[in-house]
Amino acid sequence: MQNEPDTYEIEYVSMIPGEKAQMKFLFSDIKKYRDYLVLTPMNAKAVVIYNTKTEEFKRIPLTTNFIRNEVKYEGWSGFFSSVILGDYIYMIPYKFPAILSINLITFRCDYYDSFMNDIIQEYDENKEFFREDIAVVDTEDSAYAVSLQYGGIFQIDHRRSNMRFLWKTQACENLGFSCIQRINDKFVLLQMYQKKIVLFDNSWNEIETIKYTVKSAAGNFWDFVGSIRHESFIYYIPYQALEIMRFNVLTEEIDFPIQFDTEPYYVRFWKYNNKLFCYGLFKIECVNLDSMERQIIKLKTPSDLLGPVVESSIENGDVINESEGIDLNNLLAFLK
Repeated sequence: MQNEPDTYEIEYVSMIPGEKAQMKFLFSDIKKYRDYLVLTPMNAKAVVIYNTKTEEFKRIPLTTNFIRNEVKYEGWSGFFSSVILGDYIYMIPYKFPAILSINLITFRCDYYDSFMNDIIQEYDENKEFFREDIAVVDTEDSAYAVSLQYGGIFQIDHRRSNMRFLWKTQACENLGFSCIQRINDKFVLLQMYQKKIVLFDNSWNEIETIKYTVKSAAGNFWDFVGSIRHESFIYYIPYQALEIMRFNVLTEEIDFPIQFDTEPYYVRFWKYNNKLFCYGLFKIECVNLDSMERQIIKLKTPSDLLGPVVESSIENGDVINESEGIDLNNLLAFLK
């Protein structure tokens, strides 16, 4: 589907081939490269590339035959985010034990699991490898990811085809980072469990540490799911925190412009112009980053989507649930 961000209307484009219609969390990220939309698999079994001009799909099944004997991967929660550097897309793993690189011209795939060498002694199949946030330095053709539970800062150096941990804590997940942004020649990282914002320079020398206090229903657990940049501010998107946290990189001040009565449980988010869209377990909300006005978005499944969903579900023998975004009245009317 495609969403018009100004009117919040959704339009059916096409069913993604090779996946069950009722499967949850198939893809976690989407990136645009020329005429392609590249979908990053979360629970899907393949990377999917959609050509917006020809309206054709290309599936690239994931390979797991390289996985080490001591590493377990059940086929779920594969990748959380992706980044395009040059003509390549790099998919950053959540539970998949490798970084996936795809040449978007030849579609050659390479799996890089060298980071496992640094964490294999503390490897735990229940731990995530990296978080969602990625900081890109265009002048270096590099991207940086962070590990919360393994405690480290990881660099993807596209120009030199090198991937490595630049900075690694002791084997203690409480010292790991959950968010990273680069703004005004500074790297800004969040130590969520420690309630700290840590500033680094371009050489990864620690400049300053700023402590904060946030209202949270989680205590010392899962306050923020990620962050976004807007002008000279970084906004931290809440999961169980009861407020959005904002950090001014110029003044190094922290404030909380929006509060919530209950946990928002946002799981995905994106920015369009000056609007922040937060997709939660129970709602979708839009925040105007200039005025801080909030709007709840009620997206209803369009009627032209019911046909493909029903046909695909019948073909695969899936059960159609109203809780999966299908309005029961519209479904019954369609089946008549």
